[in-house]
Amino acid sequence: MTVVVLSLGTNLGDRAANMRAMTAEVRSFLGPATRFTPVVETEPVGAAGEWYYNCLAEGQYAGSAEELLAACQAIERRLGRTRPYPNAPRTCDIDILLFGDSRVARPALTVPHPEIRNRRFCLEGLMSLAPGRVLPGLSATVSELCRDMAPEVRRQQVRPARDTAEGR
Repeated sequence: MTVVVLSLGTNLGDRAANMRAMTAEVRSFLGPATRFTPVVETEPVGAAGEWYYNCLAEGQYAGSAEELLAACQAIERRLGRTRPYPNAPRTCDIDILLFGDSRVARPALTVPHPEIRNRRFCLEGLMSLAPGRVLPGLSATVSELCRDMAPEVRRQQVRPARDTAEGR
């Protein structure tokens, strides 16, 4: 079993319902001990559109990183995700942030996720899950990465979700 961290996001349709559906699906293959960060509302970065609902999920996975990617993409399809253009609004977005201590560099998958350090909600979510964790390929802990967050990342707006997906 490998400890994995996923990022869940939605900015299209009923965001709270989408988040509840994603968390239930993710729990089905990461197990009942899966931990979720609180759902936050975040401004879109690098794209226009509605604000996102985001949270992180940490759990254990029995397969490979590629199998986990396939499972995440299957959830996205079931929940109506389409990809009409890059950074399009989406009902469901599930990214693999961490896959144990592994580093993966393939055309369809890069782990650790290359945008972790550019997304405030990712850094703050990781801080709540494991502040002492060192990300693969880096020498800094999550706590140090949060402390040294770039000014443009620190300015990203993150606020509690209005109608949260609690009760996951």
